[in-house]
Amino acid sequence: MRKCSALSDPIAIKIKTHHEALRFRLEEVKKFREQHEQLLSVIKRVLKTFQAEQDTAATEQVQNAYESVAFGKGRPSDVLDLSEEGTSWWASSMSHYNSKVNGVETKIISYLRDQLGKARNANEMFRIFSKINALFVRPRIREAIQEYQSKLIQKVKEDIRSLQKKCAAEEGRDSYNSSLAAKMGSIRDLPPLSGRIIWFRNIERHLKAYMQRVSNVLGEGWEDHPDGKKLKEESDNFRAVINTQKLYDEWETTAAHCKFDRNDKLFTVRSKRVAGNNEWQLVVNFDREVITLFKETRNLQWLGFRVPINIQYFASDGQALYPYSVSLQEAVTTYTQALKKMGPRIRLIVSEPHKSVQNAIAEGVGYHWNHHKLEAYVNNFLQIVLSFQEKVDEALETDSQLQGLLEQLATCNYEGFRLRNFMGSLQERIDELCLHGFSNLHQWVEFVNTEVEAKLKLRLEQMLSQCSASLGEPNKATADQADLHWFRPFICELRMTNQVMHLLPSLAKAREDIFFQLSSLVNVVCELPRLQSTRYHISAVNASNIKNFNYLLAGAAGTELPNFFLYEDIKYLSL
Repeated sequence: MRKCSALSDPIAIKIKTHHEALRFRLEEVKKFREQHEQLLSVIKRVLKTFQAEQDTAATEQVQNAYESVAFGKGRPSDVLDLSEEGTSWWASSMSHYNSKVNGVETKIISYLRDQLGKARNANEMFRIFSKINALFVRPRIREAIQEYQSKLIQKVKEDIRSLQKKCAAEEGRDSYNSSLAAKMGSIRDLPPLSGRIIWFRNIERHLKAYMQRVSNVLGEGWEDHPDGKKLKEESDNFRAVINTQKLYDEWETTAAHCKFDRNDKLFTVRSKRVAGNNEWQLVVNFDREVITLFKETRNLQWLGFRVPINIQYFASDGQALYPYSVSLQEAVTTYTQALKKMGPRIRLIVSEPHKSVQNAIAEGVGYHWNHHKLEAYVNNFLQIVLSFQEKVDEALETDSQLQGLLEQLATCNYEGFRLRNFMGSLQERIDELCLHGFSNLHQWVEFVNTEVEAKLKLRLEQMLSQCSASLGEPNKATADQADLHWFRPFICELRMTNQVMHLLPSLAKAREDIFFQLSSLVNVVCELPRLQSTRYHISAVNASNIKNFNYLLAGAAGTELPNFFLYEDIKYLSL
């Protein structure tokens, strides 16, 4: 090419050189060798993952086809022979090589279609395509498996639509909040934003895996394929929708305005409406947003976000106080639950630990979050509350056992050893409370004695009534009364001596025996020991000198037992 002096534009001149044909032949040889090496390496890499024999046969056939070109005449071929004979030989050698390679491709196609036909599901097909996509450089192989490509591309489209539907918010419901991932995140103490970002990134990983499947199915250059190009565009748009950077930016703007003052009080009292009434409740004066903030900061840093230093400082300040706030909240919750479980009876014997908790709360009301004794106070307060809870639980368990024993006391057989065993069990429970340092036990035991007295009085009344019935009209006694056998049979013999009849033993002796049996029955209850609260107090003096239940015979509250009438029945007992 040369330039004209009169003109500024260059003029193209075509020059035909003598070595043009040689250059063209060298380019053909280079292209041939590159394609052969590529085909050979692909066959070795792909087919060895399926079957060794298939790999060896195909490799040998392709290599033989290449050697037929390189050593077609039994000696190295002259591929640079540009004569008419050399040109004809080169064309025939290329034709022979292509025919042998086509035979190899035909076998490979048959083998691949057989493998794809045996696949049980789409996942197995995707796995096969991920191994054979390097063969798609051969047009015949690519055309032969186009049928399977269409099915798998359709499957990828459906999977991507399923992901999009998963992210789409339903009417009145947030897509993440209504998902199983949100529930599991809550169980694992994962804050809302971090859980949402992890959820979206998981969807993004699925999307990336689906696009990798498209690459495996369509092979190299899949972005230029019509279906691949459309899916790539759809994937990019979807990836922009689930971009988590927007969520983080919104959180960062909100977190920058969070405030927490260390000079705030530890406790505060809030009104809560319960059953139509306002109740005042003790709560820990620690904002839940501060707890969420430091958890979000920690998780976002793990996720690779760069949290501003001012938010990190604020979060670290909240994180330092978080253990104390949790301990205080746990203590307050435990204390509130214990109060709900207590009744008047339990409140009486746990008054001392209850007072200790109230004193600790009164002390903490004056503390701030920056108090130098914060750690010591929180640990002490938690221990006091836990001790109070243990006392309440122990008192409730003991009271439940006492109620069970009282029920058995009212229904067991009217026998001295049985009643004494139950009274002994009751006294053992009271002794345990005494040894464990419960307060106001004297008053509490008096309440229990009142219940025991009511049970025993009822048993005594029933026994005396049944005895009276059995003496008055023994033939009309009920079946239950007949089974009780209150009195031991007393046999009197009527004898005649010297025309005089005698009763042996005498009627007075019979009355005496019955009186003795009646006294024994009455003493079963009256001689039972009353429950005591000071058995382990050596220097203590009981408030009452009454040791047993003898006073039950006189009745209670002006009510007389049927004892007097029973004695009259025995007094006037006749044959």
